[in-house]
Amino acid sequence: MTTKADDGQQIPDGKSVPEKETDDMDGISKSERTRRNLPHWQTPGSSYFITWDTVKRFILRPAERTIAFDAIRYWDEDRWIVYCAVIMPNHVHLIVQPLRLPSAAEPALYPLKTLLHSVKSYSAHQINRQRERTGAVWLDERYDRILRDDEEFWQKWQYILDNPVKSGLARVPEEYPLFYERRSIDSSQPLLPP
Repeated sequence: MTTKADDGQQIPDGKSVPEKETDDMDGISKSERTRRNLPHWQTPGSSYFITWDTVKRFILRPAERTIAFDAIRYWDEDRWIVYCAVIMPNHVHLIVQPLRLPSAAEPALYPLKTLLHSVKSYSAHQINRQRERTGAVWLDERYDRILRDDEEFWQKWQYILDNPVKSGLARVPEEYPLFYERRSIDSSQPLLPP
């Protein structure tokens, strides 16, 4: 049985939904640069290779990796396109492209920082609840890179694909349950900036 979330999405009974973003929802309509320790660029129409780590010595159990995986996939095709993702015991890799914000007065995209905050915050709360603890699960900082051409896109895709195999978690990527790749890429969704 399912119920409807506030945004109309179907949610299986017994499951909760990632928290809604309440800030930064003006959207991105032109290139924007922000900075923590690393610079972060967001340019409309771009796809991104993103990595973030758990806090020092925090190893995600299989069920906890599933929480992070489900949080990433939750907004797929609604607020971003997830092309490829893998959740490892102590880090995450993904390739995504933010989608258009429907409520914006002018064409604008969901802010990447807001989407990532939603995923990291929701998954951290759920993981902490399971462990009956408090505190950070993910490092605040992330690495993100705008994918500039097809060659770089497929190079990063291959890197994500190889990650569970090189780490000894699977013989082939498809055996690893927390690996996702989009099977068919809709040509109406541009992968890379024009």
